[in-house]
Amino acid sequence: MTQEEKQIFLRQNILDKGYDTNSFVEFMINKKGGEEGADINNWTMSELKIVIREFISLQEKSKKQPSLLNTYRNITDPLRQGQPKISKIESGSANINNNQGSNQKNSSMTDFFVNQNTQNNNQFLYNNINNQNNITFNNASIQQLQQLQYLQQYLALMNAQQNPQLQNQLLQFQQQQMNLQKNVQTVNNVNNVNTFNFPNFSTQINPNLQANIINPQHQNTQSSTKEKEEDTNNSNENQQSDSNNTNDAKDDVEQSAKYGIITEPYEDTRKLDATLLGAEENAIIQVTSPEKIEGGFFSKSYVTYLITTNPLNLKVRRRYSDFEWFRQILQTLYPYNVIPSTPKKNKIGSDKFGDPFLQKRMRTLEKFLNYTLKNPILKSSQILYDFISIEKDSEFQKKKKEYEKIKPPATIDGFQMPNGHANIQIDNKKAICFENIKDNANLNENLLSKLNDNLKALKVLLDNICNKVDEIAQNWDDLSQNSVKYYDGDEISKTYEYMHNLFKNWSECLKSHCTLIHVDIREHFKYTKNNFRSMKDLVNLVETSRNAYNKNERSLMNRKEDLFKKGDTNKWELNSDDKNISSNLISDKAQALIRILPKETTNVTNMKKAYGFYLNRLIEEYERFKAINADLHKKVIIRTCIKLIEIYGDYQKGTADIMNFFNNDDNFTKNEENENNGD
Repeated sequence: MTQEEKQIFLRQNILDKGYDTNSFVEFMINKKGGEEGADINNWTMSELKIVIREFISLQEKSKKQPSLLNTYRNITDPLRQGQPKISKIESGSANINNNQGSNQKNSSMTDFFVNQNTQNNNQFLYNNINNQNNITFNNASIQQLQQLQYLQQYLALMNAQQNPQLQNQLLQFQQQQMNLQKNVQTVNNVNNVNTFNFPNFSTQINPNLQANIINPQHQNTQSSTKEKEEDTNNSNENQQSDSNNTNDAKDDVEQSAKYGIITEPYEDTRKLDATLLGAEENAIIQVTSPEKIEGGFFSKSYVTYLITTNPLNLKVRRRYSDFEWFRQILQTLYPYNVIPSTPKKNKIGSDKFGDPFLQKRMRTLEKFLNYTLKNPILKSSQILYDFISIEKDSEFQKKKKEYEKIKPPATIDGFQMPNGHANIQIDNKKAICFENIKDNANLNENLLSKLNDNLKALKVLLDNICNKVDEIAQNWDDLSQNSVKYYDGDEISKTYEYMHNLFKNWSECLKSHCTLIHVDIREHFKYTKNNFRSMKDLVNLVETSRNAYNKNERSLMNRKEDLFKKGDTNKWELNSDDKNISSNLISDKAQALIRILPKETTNVTNMKKAYGFYLNRLIEEYERFKAINADLHKKVIIRTCIKLIEIYGDYQKGTADIMNFFNNDDNFTKNEENENNGD
């Protein structure tokens, strides 16, 4: 992507939409961690798309900044237990509400980052939670925890992303909150107290994130011990390791800032039990023996193909329409996989019962089934096993109707996964990876299309050359026949005959090249190109699920804000338990927004999980797809080299036979020696 194209993209998405360019440049510098962020050449197109999306998201959230700060003060004031308010927070709020005059330049930056004064509040909250022994576990403590969990989301969203020095503190804050929650639940169970349902902001920390939480006291003790036991080189390595851990933690907190919560890593699904085929590591499928079935009065003639699966020794016959149905049902029941492509229907006017057409179709159908075997989910599916094992057509048609009645799962817990759970985790790295996969799939499809066109043109060119060489060979044969007729088979007729043989041998060599190019090379890479289109189906599914989630989340939050402002709790559609505390929720916006419209909230949560699931499946499928293609490409190269050796071997043998004939001809040898002596 050129610099000019990037600049046009930025103008369309930042300048033309009225966003402050200075704020965006500062945002880019902060994301890169230095002045190099201001250089557009240091950003790829995929990175620009991500950073623009984050910038716009934060700009929209900044419009609600004053109310967020008020909520922040309302939460922190009760926890201070009589301590004086920090006036700097008030001045910070004033700067945000009155971003004029001297503050005009930094107003947008203030929208994105909570200033250093807010860190005093963070430290107070951390110390307050860390001193767990002095907390009385009563209803007030439980209410504090509810408020703190909303505050945790706020701090992750507005602070930690832009203040690296707070990374470990925020992570410790999350860990201490979890411990406090467990203690409250334990005391409640002992005293037979009804435990309040905690809002699900970040009650479970990603195990990778949890491993990066550093206890300050433990860190100091460990550092002191290492200074005594390890030399300077090991110390440097440890410092590098700590730096990497901090960066990993920062990435996870940035994830929290972007998406609101740190998503749980896995969601339970239906467990996929492996069939006999799924448990067979060395399974391979062959499609052979086309058989024409004559049509009746109301039906057309068609062809069935023998499908043999080894080493299970399964044999069935299927027609082309069965393969098409099979792929369609796979797309319906397993949309989170890249489904290999089947060959297209025959063109009008083509000989669909001719041997060349049938041979090509069998090769493509065989590729389709063996590609399916390389997917562990599809390989273990019952539908694939039924497709290759049910011999009687009547039973197979009955089974087809049963599968057609199955409705695709509405949520991801209805999908089938080998281990019974799905990865739904979302972070910035995966979002960037998605953009790269999307761009790569489009680019590869275009490049492979050009390759296919050139290989097709080369085959046409070689076919024309073959035809011309055959014509020349025929000319030599005509001359030979004419010599026999008029000169009674003298020496000249033999030269014409062997020139005919020489060009015929050359023609056979060129035809072998044509077959090699068309069958072994072009068909393989054309099928690879078609599978990139199948990859794009999954890319589109990810994009559709992401857009649906973003749209519905924004709509839901706007509805909740509007309902809260109106104050009519009868329209909040609260759960039965929440209706008992509706009067308290009117004065507690944070908790009210959590509980308003619970059904819609669950639906949006499921949309986000679906987006995370499809995103992770796309990344997994893309890596698997790359590995499979790399292996198959290598096999094509090896097979091509072997066939070229065979082709040139046959051509060399035919040419050598002609040379041997003339070398053994006494008259020819004598004439050649006389010519050489004369020279």
